[in-house]
Amino acid sequence: MDKKKVLFLQGYDGESHGAFLRGWMKGSGYEVIGLTLPGYGWKWRMRHSGVSFAKVVREVWGGEVFGHEGDDESQVEVVRFVDGEVVKGELGREDLEAVVGEGCVVGTSMVNMADFLACLPSEWGRVGCAQYFHENQFAYPFRAEHKHVGDVHYGLSQVISAHAVLSRDGKVMFNSEFNRDSLVKGFGELCSKGAKLKYGDWGFMGDEIEKAGIVVGQGTDARLIGEVTRGVRDDEGEGEVHFVWAGRWEHDKRPEMFFDALKVLDEKGLRFKVSVLGESFGKVPGCFGEAKEWLKGRIVKWGYQDEVSDYWRGLGEGDVFVSTADHEFFGVSVVEAGAAGCELVLPRGLAYPEIWGECEHEGVDFYEDEQGLVDVLQRKCEQGSHVSEKVREIAMRYEWENIVQQMDELVGC
Repeated sequence: MDKKKVLFLQGYDGESHGAFLRGWMKGSGYEVIGLTLPGYGWKWRMRHSGVSFAKVVREVWGGEVFGHEGDDESQVEVVRFVDGEVVKGELGREDLEAVVGEGCVVGTSMVNMADFLACLPSEWGRVGCAQYFHENQFAYPFRAEHKHVGDVHYGLSQVISAHAVLSRDGKVMFNSEFNRDSLVKGFGELCSKGAKLKYGDWGFMGDEIEKAGIVVGQGTDARLIGEVTRGVRDDEGEGEVHFVWAGRWEHDKRPEMFFDALKVLDEKGLRFKVSVLGESFGKVPGCFGEAKEWLKGRIVKWGYQDEVSDYWRGLGEGDVFVSTADHEFFGVSVVEAGAAGCELVLPRGLAYPEIWGECEHEGVDFYEDEQGLVDVLQRKCEQGSHVSEKVREIAMRYEWENIVQQMDELVGC
């Protein structure tokens, strides 16, 4: 018996967005077919992806086969799960007939579903739909020098997109309560400004999202990470704690806050080792080069790891994983570090308390500010760290098997 088909609209196929599509695709009881756009130029993706994907649907509905040689001009690619691998493929009329018949369409937060649904062929009038929010643009922390260029229209587009899905009795999902609640809050603040100018009342859309928004966390390979990293931690350096920081090498992860804290520890003569992992794009904050220089002799691993297994081992070799993020809607790297057996040091904010709050003082420490971070790291240097099975237990909640089951049940096509 053929599986029901889900058409997944991936407006930004990079980082955790790409991992989510492929993780669901591999484990789903449905046949998930991805339409993807490259993971760069996010502002353009948010503006055009809905219309671009609808154009592909119209062409295929009209009899064309999409995904063959010569379609590169649009940048849209078709990805499918075939014989145990995710590969580039084709999209044909029979696929779309199955989607319209008993399947559904799922878009990410980088796709304006209102645009997409409005541009579909007339026969698609009641196709089932859903949306998964990896992020929202109301909660993006602009750097001080960029405050004046903030554009509320990206967040507004996301609210209208979610409203369009809910208006068709679809599901709207978020990777965390923080993601959902910050979208609703940001939209509410925007509506308050509009009310003073006698604009129309759109507040009901925020109320809808707050009431109907469902939380489904990001999937990870938590079980495999635990297997790969078990036994890699070096216990010979007794009294020398190994800190790990991992994330995009960008300002919203506040790397300078981490390095400033380490400098205080260094000035106090405390012993520690450090690994700084993650990927850099374009201009890298200067604090990385400066820290690499003065941390000589303490560095275990530095920079991007070509193989994911090496990255996981880099986490597993550490004792304490530190996040200094100011922009995080879920925190995949934190879950991966927890699965690898690290203790976690996290800011008390964003999505962290809702996910890790029950582990506070049992493998997880929260801090409020720069001094709080220094205090926690100093205590780790002086008292050491211990693998927390409770942290690993929470990390396992986000094993792909669990997330796939939730997604399949919610989509329910």
